[in-house]
Amino acid sequence: MNCMYCKQPFEKKNRRGRQVYCSAECQYQGYMADKRGLCLKHTSKCVQCGADFTKQWPNTKQRACSRECMKKFYRTVNREELTKKANDWAKANRESRLAIQRRWNNSLGGLACKRKWYEANISDRCRQYLQRYRTDEMVRKLQSSRANSRKALIRSGRDYVCEGCGSTVRLHCHHKDLNPFNRELNNLQWLCIPCHAFVSFRTWTH
Repeated sequence: MNCMYCKQPFEKKNRRGRQVYCSAECQYQGYMADKRGLCLKHTSKCVQCGADFTKQWPNTKQRACSRECMKKFYRTVNREELTKKANDWAKANRESRLAIQRRWNNSLGGLACKRKWYEANISDRCRQYLQRYRTDEMVRKLQSSRANSRKALIRSGRDYVCEGCGSTVRLHCHHKDLNPFNRELNNLQWLCIPCHAFVSFRTWTH
């Protein structure tokens, strides 16, 4: 019998077996040659970027040219489902999520990321806020009341330290009763941005 790859005659080791190659090397080379031939016949178009690609395996259901395109296509098709799962997880793990967010915000990478985003979007955000400040009377009153509350807390001589975690970076003046027009000192406290968000959310949800 002749080898299917090198065409050299050989004897079967097992008469009942379906041996068509003379050695393991010929079997591998024959398989790769057959695979390449089949793959060339099974070209397809990527569902994400539209580029033509050759399937890695001939009988697979490969629809994208790369792993990145497949991820983008999956996120696009399942956007609503993924958003619902993310929102459900955030509601169920609010405290742990805020703890992770605090660690990231106080890290060097988080600070650099926030600074980069701030520099890229500061002009648009200022334009939107100024438009509201000029057209809405309630926004002007609210901003004036918040500024006066912060001044009152500074003049009281209270330590500039977050009462939640002890941070001293970018503190907010928090109103305990969530009434920004109540400027009594027993209703004001210093909170950092993550603690302020956590306290406000817990107060509103309960």
